[in-house]
Amino acid sequence: MHSGDEEPVINYLTEKKEVQNFLQNVTELICNALDEYINRKYKYLMVSFGCTGGQHRSVFCAEQLYKIIRQKYDINIKINHLSKGQWKK
Repeated sequence: MHSGDEEPVINYLTEKKEVQNFLQNVTELICNALDEYINRKYKYLMVSFGCTGGQHRSVFCAEQLYKIIRQKYDINIKINHLSKGQWKK
Protein backbone atom coordinates (compact mmCIF):
# COMPACT_ATOMS: atom_id res chain seq x y z
CA MET A 1 0.00 0.00 0.00
CA HIS A 2 1.30 3.42 -0.94
CA SER A 3 1.53 6.53 1.20
CA GLY A 4 1.10 10.23 0.43
CA ASP A 5 4.84 10.69 0.01
CA GLU A 6 5.15 8.06 -2.73
CA GLU A 7 5.02 8.85 -6.44
CA PRO A 8 1.76 7.09 -7.40
CA VAL A 9 -0.20 8.90 -4.67
CA ILE A 10 1.60 12.22 -5.29
CA ASN A 11 0.75 12.02 -8.99
CA TYR A 12 -2.87 11.16 -8.28
CA LEU A 13 -3.43 13.89 -5.67
CA THR A 14 -1.53 16.52 -7.66
CA GLU A 15 -4.09 16.13 -10.45
CA LYS A 16 -7.07 16.63 -8.12
CA LYS A 17 -8.37 20.21 -8.33
CA GLU A 18 -9.99 20.02 -4.89
CA VAL A 19 -6.69 18.96 -3.30
CA GLN A 20 -4.82 21.81 -5.00
CA ASN A 21 -7.50 24.31 -3.89
CA PHE A 22 -7.24 22.99 -0.34
CA LEU A 23 -3.45 23.31 -0.36
CA GLN A 24 -3.61 26.82 -1.76
CA ASN A 25 -5.99 27.91 1.00
CA VAL A 26 -4.01 26.17 3.74
CA THR A 27 -0.75 27.63 2.48
CA GLU A 28 -2.16 31.16 2.51
CA LEU A 29 -3.55 30.70 6.01
CA ILE A 30 -0.36 29.20 7.45
CA CYS A 31 1.98 31.68 5.74
CA ASN A 32 -0.09 34.57 7.10
CA ALA A 33 0.10 33.03 10.56
CA LEU A 34 3.86 32.45 10.21
CA ASP A 35 4.46 36.03 9.16
CA GLU A 36 2.63 37.21 12.27
CA TYR A 37 4.36 34.66 14.52
CA ILE A 38 7.78 35.68 13.23
CA ASN A 39 6.93 39.36 13.62
CA ARG A 40 5.81 38.79 17.21
CA LYS A 41 8.78 36.51 17.93
CA TYR A 42 6.61 33.52 18.80
CA LYS A 43 8.52 30.27 18.95
CA TYR A 44 6.02 27.54 18.08
CA LEU A 45 3.20 26.85 15.65
CA MET A 46 1.71 23.43 15.10
CA VAL A 47 -0.26 22.47 12.01
CA SER A 48 -2.04 19.14 11.82
CA PHE A 49 -3.72 17.30 8.98
CA GLY A 50 -5.96 14.30 9.26
CA CYS A 51 -7.88 12.10 6.90
CA THR A 52 -9.76 8.84 7.10
CA GLY A 53 -6.76 6.54 6.72
CA GLY A 54 -4.05 8.97 7.80
CA GLN A 55 -1.53 8.05 5.15
CA HIS A 56 -2.60 9.47 1.80
CA ARG A 57 -4.11 12.99 1.73
CA SER A 58 -2.83 14.01 5.15
CA VAL A 59 0.73 12.88 4.40
CA PHE A 60 0.63 14.48 0.94
CA CYS A 61 -0.67 17.81 2.28
CA ALA A 62 1.82 17.86 5.14
CA GLU A 63 4.69 17.13 2.76
CA GLN A 64 3.61 19.83 0.31
CA LEU A 65 3.21 22.47 3.03
CA TYR A 66 6.55 21.43 4.53
CA LYS A 67 8.30 22.04 1.18
CA ILE A 68 6.64 25.43 0.69
CA ILE A 69 7.54 26.63 4.19
CA ARG A 70 11.15 25.43 3.86
CA GLN A 71 11.50 27.38 0.60
CA LYS A 72 9.84 30.55 1.86
CA TYR A 73 11.10 30.85 5.45
CA ASP A 74 14.41 30.46 7.23
CA ILE A 75 12.94 28.73 10.27
CA ASN A 76 13.31 25.43 12.08
CA ILE A 77 10.53 23.15 10.87
CA LYS A 78 9.80 19.52 11.64
CA ILE A 79 7.30 17.14 10.16
CA ASN A 80 5.90 14.10 11.91
CA HIS A 81 3.62 11.56 10.30
CA LEU A 82 2.05 9.83 13.28
CA SER A 83 0.62 7.01 11.21
CA LYS A 84 4.03 6.44 9.64
CA GLY A 85 6.11 7.14 12.76
CA GLN A 86 8.64 9.28 10.85
CA TRP A 87 10.34 12.60 11.58
CA LYS A 88 12.02 14.85 9.03
CA LYS A 89 14.33 17.68 9.99
